[in-house]
Amino acid sequence: MISMFRFFSFRFLIPLILLGCLAVLFLSVYLWSRASVPKHAGNLALSGFREQVSILRNRRGIPYIQADNEEDAYAALGFVHAQDRLWQMDSMRRLAAGRLSEILGPRGLPSDRMMRLFGFNHLVETQFQTLNASTRRILESYALGVNAWLRMRRQALPVEFAILDYAPEPWRPQDSLLWGKLMALQLSGNWRDELLRTRMLGQLPDHRVLSFWYPDRTPIDTVRIDTGQNQVAALPEIPDELLSLLPPLPSSPQGASNAWAVSGEFTESGRPLLANDPHLGFALPSTWYLARIETPSSARTGATVAGVPFLILGHNETVAWGMTATQSDLQDVFIERLSDDGQSYLDTTGRYLPFNTRQETIVIRGQADEVMTVRSTRRGPVISDLVGGIEGVVGADTVLSLAATFFDERDSTPDALAGMVTARNWRSFESALTLFHTPQVNIVYGDTGGTIAFAAPGSVPVRASGRGRFPVPGWLDAFAWTGRVPFQLLPRSINPSEGKLVSANNAIVADDYPYFLSDDWAPGYRATRIFQRLDALNPASLESLSDIQLDTVSEMARELMPLMTAFVPRDPEAAEALSRLAQWDGTMSKDAVEPLVFYAWLREVNRFLYADDLGNLFPRAFGLRPRFVRRVLMFEPEWCDDSKTVKTESCELLLESSLISALTKLKTMGKDGKPVRRWGDVHQATFRHPVLSGFPLVGQIWGERAIESAGGNYTINRAATRTANEEAPFADIHGPGFRAIYDFSDLSRSRFMIATGQSGNPFHENYDDMMPIWSAGHYVRLKNTQDLERENNISRLTLEPGPSAKDDKSVLDRLIPVLDHIMRKLGSFGRHLSPGSR
Repeated sequence: MISMFRFFSFRFLIPLILLGCLAVLFLSVYLWSRASVPKHAGNLALSGFREQVSILRNRRGIPYIQADNEEDAYAALGFVHAQDRLWQMDSMRRLAAGRLSEILGPRGLPSDRMMRLFGFNHLVETQFQTLNASTRRILESYALGVNAWLRMRRQALPVEFAILDYAPEPWRPQDSLLWGKLMALQLSGNWRDELLRTRMLGQLPDHRVLSFWYPDRTPIDTVRIDTGQNQVAALPEIPDELLSLLPPLPSSPQGASNAWAVSGEFTESGRPLLANDPHLGFALPSTWYLARIETPSSARTGATVAGVPFLILGHNETVAWGMTATQSDLQDVFIERLSDDGQSYLDTTGRYLPFNTRQETIVIRGQADEVMTVRSTRRGPVISDLVGGIEGVVGADTVLSLAATFFDERDSTPDALAGMVTARNWRSFESALTLFHTPQVNIVYGDTGGTIAFAAPGSVPVRASGRGRFPVPGWLDAFAWTGRVPFQLLPRSINPSEGKLVSANNAIVADDYPYFLSDDWAPGYRATRIFQRLDALNPASLESLSDIQLDTVSEMARELMPLMTAFVPRDPEAAEALSRLAQWDGTMSKDAVEPLVFYAWLREVNRFLYADDLGNLFPRAFGLRPRFVRRVLMFEPEWCDDSKTVKTESCELLLESSLISALTKLKTMGKDGKPVRRWGDVHQATFRHPVLSGFPLVGQIWGERAIESAGGNYTINRAATRTANEEAPFADIHGPGFRAIYDFSDLSRSRFMIATGQSGNPFHENYDDMMPIWSAGHYVRLKNTQDLERENNISRLTLEPGPSAKDDKSVLDRLIPVLDHIMRKLGSFGRHLSPGSR
C-alpha cells in the first residue's frame, strides 16, 4: 500500500516538477525580455560627462541629443548606440579584429585567419596615434559613453550575448576605427577577381577572358601587355582553396549607390536639392542608425553607424553630402619570387629581402588556441599563406602578396569625417576631403549658399604600368606602385553649367584622364535613368526627387530586350513569353510577370553562354552580366556555341533554349512546387539576423523579415539579387538601406529613412517598425528639438554628470544580473540544439 502510494506520488510529482520548471523558464524569459528593453525616459547620473545632456526620442526611437559641449554630445551618441545596437557593435569589432572564434568556435576560423592576416587590429592602433588630437578626443568621448552604459546599464544584455554565452568587453577608441577597415574591404574585391581571371586563362584564350570581364572596352588588349608575360614564364597556378577565399562579409552584389544634386536654377525653391541612397547588403538590424545632435556650435542630422562616432551621411546647418562607391582599383596581387631557402623574396633591385613576420594567437572556443604565422612583404601580407601555411601552395618558388590602400597605417579618413561635419561652405568642406584616404568615394555636395559639387577623394595608387587586372611580378619595376594620385588632380566638378550632378557608380573619368582609376565601373544604366528623370523635371521638388529614388524602370532590360527577342521561336510557350515581353516597358513592378520572366531568362542566358567554357569556375563567375550578353549578341556570337557538342549552335538556338529552360524552372519555383506568376512572389527584400536566423522557430519570429519589392539590380530603386544562389536566385538582398533628400531652402524639411528600425532588440517595437514605410517609399523628418517637443509619444532621458545613484533601482533593475546569468545558460543550451551550431 505504501509502495503504491509512493508510485502514484512519483507519477504526479514529475509533471508538477516539469510544469514548475517551465513556469520558471517562461517567467525568466518574460522578465528578461522586459529588462532588455532600453529605458528612454528618466534621469541617470554618469561619471565622465561634463554637463547635463538631454536625449529625446520620437515614436520611431530616433534620438535627438542636446548637449552643451561636443565631448558630451559624442559620449551621448555612444550611450544611445550601446542602448540600441550593442551586439551589432561588438560583432563588428570581433569580425574586423579576427576574434569570432572566441565566441563561435571553429566556425569563426576562416574569417579570423583572414582578418589576422590583414592585421586590422594592429593597423588601427597605429592609425589612432596618427590622427589629429581633436579626432582622438571624439573617439575617446564616444568610448566613454559606450562604457558608461556598460557600467551603469539598467537593461539586460542583448539576446545575442545570451545565445552565444559571453559578455561584452569595454569599448576602446580604436575599436571605432575598425568599421572603416571593414568598409574599405567590403567596397573593394579586385584581388579576388584578379585570381579568378588568372584561373580563367587556363581555360580560355586571352581575348575571350578580357571580353568577358571588360565587354565595354574596345579594342580588347592582350594579357601579355598587362602582365609582362614576356618576362615571366607563366602566371602562377591559383589553387581552388585560395580562389574560394572571400572576405568574411555577407556576399552581396557590388557597385551600387545613387547620389545626385540639382542646382537652384532648376528647383521650385530656387535653392539646391540633393538626394542620396547608398546600397549595402541587407541585414537585421540595418547598418544605419538615424540621429540628430545639437550643441551650441553645431546641429547635425543624418545617418550614423553603431560603433562609430561620426555622422557618415547627413547635413549640418549649411551643408549636406551624399556618398557612392567610386569602384576604383585600389588593390593588386603581386607574385613574389622566393630565395632558395624560402625565407626571403626578390626585390626590384635584385636583392632578396626578408619577410616581416609576426605571430597571431587565435583563441578558439572549445578547443586549443591556434598560432598563426603572418608573413608580409613591403607591399602587404602574403595571402597565399592562407592556404597551406607558410610552406606555400602557389608554386615551389613563388608566393602571392596583396597590396591595398587600406593597409596604409596613416589613414586620416576619420579626420576627414570630423572636418566634413563642421564645414560651413565648399571651401572648408573640400579642405576636409583632402584628408579622406580609404576607400576612395564619390561625394555629392550641396549648401545653402547655392553651391553643388562633386569630388572623388581618396588614396589612389599610381602604377608604373598595367591596369591591375592580373597578378604581376613583384621583382619588376614595371608594375610597382610609384605614388598616389595628387588630390588636386582627382575628379571633381563645381557648379556645372547643366546644373545637375549624378553619381551612380558609373565611370567618372574619360579615357584621356591621365591616371588609371578603374576598369570595373558599374554599367551606366542607373546614371542614364537618373539623368532622364532629372531632365524631364521642370522644376524639381522634394516630391519629384522622392519619386526618382523609387523609380523601377530598368534601362538594362530596355537595352537587351531588342537583342534577346530577335528570333522566331518554335516553342509555343516561348512565343507567348516573347509576345508579352515585346509589350513590356522595362518597369520592374512587383505585381507583373514580365520582370520575373526576363530575369529568369537572362539568368539562363548567362548559364548557357559560359557554363560549358568555365567548368568548375562557373559558379564563381555566374552573374547577370548584361554588358557581356550585349557584346556576345552584337559582336561575338562564338560564345553561343556549346563547346561540349560536335555541332555548332547559334545564338538564336541558345536564346530559345535558355528561355524554355527559364519557363520550365518558373513552373516549380513557387511554394509547394507551384508556378510563380508575379515578380514579388520571389523578389522580396530579405533581412536576416546573423545569429537569430539560425535557430528554428526563434529565427522565424525574430531572425528574419521579408517584404515584396519592386525594382532589380540595375534600377534606380536598387533591389539586387544574388544570381549564383540556386536556392533563392531572385531574393532582394542588396539595396538602399538608407534614403535621404536634402532641401537647401530649409534643411529641416529634409527627409530620411532606414530599412528596418532603430533598435537591434527583437523585443522592442522599434526593431522593424520602419520596414513597411521604407518599402512604401515614405520618409521621416528629423526636426529640431523645439518642434519635436510639440509632438506626442516623446520620451526624454537626462544624463547628468556625477556618481551614479545606487538606491533608486526598481526590483526588475536589481534582477538584471540574475536574469543575464539565467539567459546565458539557456542560450548555451539552445546553441547546442541549433542546426547552425553543428
